[in-house]
Amino acid sequence: SNLVEAAGGDPQGITSEIVYRQAVEGDPFCREVLAEAARYLAVGVGNVLNVINPEVVAIGGGVAAAGDLLFEPLAEEVRARALAVAVEAARIVPSALGNDAGLVGAAGLAMRELGEQRVP
Repeated sequence: SNLVEAAGGDPQGITSEIVYRQAVEGDPFCREVLAEAARYLAVGVGNVLNVINPEVVAIGGGVAAAGDLLFEPLAEEVRARALAVAVEAARIVPSALGNDAGLVGAAGLAMRELGEQRVP
């Protein structure tokens, strides 16, 4: 793997973005890292589907930027872990707010604390 090299030779400088870029370029180790992340995420998503049975599960933050490299193995793992009826009824999608979800939430909280009538 060229992961350390891609991080400028500093193992401490490895970020999820670097892992993603290396996976896109075909690095097998980085692809496995994303697949493992999808497996762990699938445990949580599968549990949510089984217990709450939502129509949509939105995955946000930087992890959502991994696109199909994450969402395809995630969907496969969720199908293996969750009840078929719950899987069929739900869609797993990237969050519309992406990395800005935390900022929007913080802004909404600040507005509420400051007494604003409407929270976006």
